[in-house]
Amino acid sequence: MNILVQNAAGKCLMRPDTSINRENGDFYVPDDVDAVGWSPALFARISKAGKAVQPEFAARYYDSFAFGVLLHPSCETRDGKAHYCKACAAIYDNSTLIPYPLFSAETLDDTDKSFYVAKDGKEVYLCKLEGLRDRLEQAIAKCSSHSSVRIGDMVAVELAGVEDLAVRDSASCSLEARFDSNKIIDIKIIF
Repeated sequence: MNILVQNAAGKCLMRPDTSINRENGDFYVPDDVDAVGWSPALFARISKAGKAVQPEFAARYYDSFAFGVLLHPSCETRDGKAHYCKACAAIYDNSTLIPYPLFSAETLDDTDKSFYVAKDGKEVYLCKLEGLRDRLEQAIAKCSSHSSVRIGDMVAVELAGVEDLAVRDSASCSLEARFDSNKIIDIKIIF
């Protein structure tokens, strides 16, 4: 299984299944990483194999979804700021937080529901479902134009750009996410 990600800049990247953290396990930062960033993401589980899927047919290619978080380790700082390498993020185990079980694709039509992320108990991201089905289906179309999608693959769309989460010199932090009233992610980033 692969994870195809359309990042906030619109580029398609891949992450291996070894990057998935399904059990809400804490993220232990490798020694060579100076900082960790994060971005909120919407994932779709591919239920039908395809290549170059057109946006108007993308709904036929997934059956469930999840909100999650992509962690982006940074091995370099310049001018006091962390620089996140998208390619490097793919090689770190447990850096793709996808909670299981997934939600039925029909749930995306309930625009009253929301996705919420908090760092150390303070809200850092909130969005409603309105318009997200279209963004996800556009991401499936774009990612499948670069790579075939197979049953079981995940396609993700970053909902916002990468933001700083934690740096080695500061204390570890906690990250919590909720979809509607369900707590879906509750982890610590530990240096």
